[in-house]
Amino acid sequence: METARWKSFYKRLPKVQQTLSFFQRPATIAFSGGFTFAFFYAVVVRNEWQTHMNQLKTQLNRSKQKWQNERLSLDAKVSRLELRLNRTELELTCILESAPKNGSNWSKSVIESKYDECMANKK
Repeated sequence: METARWKSFYKRLPKVQQTLSFFQRPATIAFSGGFTFAFFYAVVVRNEWQTHMNQLKTQLNRSKQKWQNERLSLDAKVSRLELRLNRTELELTCILESAPKNGSNWSKSVIESKYDECMANKK
């Protein structure tokens, strides 16, 4: 009984010539071409695209890092300039506070000595 079932199964299988003619049909050729292209696209083109995207991300991250470093550098410069400005304002305030109110003229040496005296008192 088992052998008869297998014999009928083998009879229903296509013969070699039928199999070859199936693969020579235009629809089968078109389908296999489409499948090959899809496989090529999925493996090769997608990999290339992913590589390109990774390169762009790396470039973007480098640019971000560069601009962050630049910003930190500029922030430090601004802080130093603000400190110098504050010190200059303090020095000018000190000189103006010690200036005579009657409008008499001071020589450069008098102003320098008053400045030194004032700065010594502020420290």
